[in-house]
Order: sequence, then C-alpha cells, then structure tokens
Amino acid sequence: MNDEQQKLFDENQNLAYYIAHKWSRRNGLDIDDCRQVALIALWRAAQTYVAGDTRFAVYASILIERKLMYEADKQTRYKKYLAAAAELCTDEAPTPPDIDFDSFNKAIAVLNDRQRYIIDARYRHGLTYRAIAKTLGVSHQAVQISAEKALAKMRRRLGVLDDNR
Repeated sequence: MNDEQQKLFDENQNLAYYIAHKWSRRNGLDIDDCRQVALIALWRAAQTYVAGDTRFAVYASILIERKLMYEADKQTRYKKYLAAAAELCTDEAPTPPDIDFDSFNKAIAVLNDRQRYIIDARYRHGLTYRAIAKTLGVSHQAVQISAEKALAKMRRRLGVLDDNR
C-alpha cells in the first residue's frame, strides 16, 4: 500500500466504523465482526480506488456495505442450515448433542446423487440456489424444487411430520 492509499485508509476509518455500527444495530450482528469486515473492505477500497468522478468516501461506503451485506447473508444461511438440521432430526428444537446422526445419515441415504449434492451444497456449504443451479446447468427454480422434495423425503424417512406442508 503506497502513501496515498494509506492516507485514504487512515482518513476514512471513522466512515468504516459508522457503517459497521449501523449494520450491527440493523441486523443484530456482532459489532467487532462488523468493524473487522468494514476495515478490510476499506483497505480493499483504498487499494482499488482510481481518482475520477466519484469521491473516495462514496466508493468506499458502497464496497463496505456490499461486504457487510454478504457477511450478513452468509450468517443467515448458516442459521437456516442449523435450524433445518435440527428440524430434520427431531420434533423438538434440539441442542447439538440431541441430534441422532445415525438417523440423519439414513435419511440422507434415501436421496439420489443430485438431491444429496443440492442438500450438501445448500445447507453444509451455504451456496445459494442460483449458485448451485449454475454448477448443474439448470434453473434456480429447478434446484429449489429438488431441494424441497429431498427435504420431504428426509422428513418421511425420519418420521417427522410437518403440519405446514
């Protein structure tokens, strides 16, 4: 990082802290995590900024917000994964030791290879339906439908009844 980039970084740290604090309050995320993500995004913005029509603060705030949005989405997907795993393994909301992994593995075994890939990519690796669809060469709707059918198969195998479905 050269002197000009370092100067941009140093002068705009308060901007990064402000945006991190706003995101932390709005999304219920840890303030320290948000600050860390915001500073990394600010550092990246200082390295990639090219002086021109846009002021640095505007450019940096856009990059910081995008990175925080990505991190918030990633945490949301992880929480959904944990909720789905808990729902599949028991009727109650279990704590991790209550999960019967033998039953869970038997439920996974009833899926075909494609369904197993989709469930693994979606809930274990946190990929979006669009990302999975791109790797499979199908529409994201097709991936979503396949995932719903796979989860229904797993619920039936585990004997978990869902009144909403």
